[in-house]
Amino acid sequence: MAITDVYYSPAGAGSQNGSDAANAYPALFRGGWSSQITGEDTEGKRFIFLAGTYAVSNSLTFTGTPTKANPFFWVGADADGNVLTTPTWEDEKRLRIDATNLPKFEMTGNNMFFTARKEFSNFTNCSFEVTSGTFTKQGVIDNDNVNHTTFYGIRIKAAVNHTTGYMLRGDRCFINSCSLESTANTFDNLLRITSTVGYVINSSFIGAGTSSSGGSYSGHGIEMTQTGFSCANNIVWKVPGNGIQCSDATDDYVARISNNTIVDVGNNGIGFGSGVDDKGSYIASNILYGIGNNGVVANSSDNDVIIIQDMAIGDVTGVNYNNFDDYDAYADLTTVTAAESDFFDYTNGDFRINRNSSLYKGTPAGDNYGALQNEDYEFVSVS
Repeated sequence: MAITDVYYSPAGAGSQNGSDAANAYPALFRGGWSSQITGEDTEGKRFIFLAGTYAVSNSLTFTGTPTKANPFFWVGADADGNVLTTPTWEDEKRLRIDATNLPKFEMTGNNMFFTARKEFSNFTNCSFEVTSGTFTKQGVIDNDNVNHTTFYGIRIKAAVNHTTGYMLRGDRCFINSCSLESTANTFDNLLRITSTVGYVINSSFIGAGTSSSGGSYSGHGIEMTQTGFSCANNIVWKVPGNGIQCSDATDDYVARISNNTIVDVGNNGIGFGSGVDDKGSYIASNILYGIGNNGVVANSSDNDVIIIQDMAIGDVTGVNYNNFDDYDAYADLTTVTAAESDFFDYTNGDFRINRNSSLYKGTPAGDNYGALQNEDYEFVSVS
């Protein structure tokens, strides 16, 4: 596999042939994408974007067909062309990716960033924000019906207003250390993953509040319709729907949902549609707090198999577990009570666990409940 690097900056540099940072292609032309990016074949290419602001009003349609042997990479770099390798969070709350030194893609029109869907594509260390106001298209980034895509260190922000709208949609993808935030509650879900398998880890999903989104908006944080998926170490905060929703699926699927922090949601903490049954799903070591309805809701049918262990649940309007019966094999329904005082600064969205809390290193494995292990941001004032 030989990958060709192609460099871009907002206005270009030097001879503008894309060969290196000093001669970067211009990515922009008259407020939109330039022909140097719309016409560049993505197969076997790594598009390297130098730090700066890329303000566009139109959607980008990719050229070419990446393959397993010749994938496509869209990566962020500093002003000198050094590729960024590690995502940086704004602060120890781990809610939002720090966009200070990232290439910043700003959508100034009411359009999604990408319209073409390509398999074997990888997006790392960039910021995508809709700055035009209310966003009424279906997805800020849409990568549905394609396989083998990754998103790492990606920040996405918009005011989504669409009955089936989302920040990001993917299929058979891997999402790690990303932050998705809608500043309006009129969305279907912040992240939607459909079909086959998916992995969502170490990421954050933020809405505008717990009040009902109204109409036909579901307002979920993460929604998955998969035959098998893993969702771990994520923070879901201030969404009007369910924190994590496992929606109806034709085939039985297996969910692995562990060490997530789900706080201030208008409906259920974790919800299951039909399809989670004889293969069995596993839920463990999550924190559910400030839940407007029920903690965990199984499908009302009698064939679900859901194993639940070591949960921390508090401030639930309904019940901790709903629709669980003799067919639900929750092997060890060990639940401890979560309280506002367990968090370092609940009011300001700092959901690290206080060291004097029973949730601190409280799981049988010696970890904190929820997504944040204090060792991630160790300093004396966490007490």
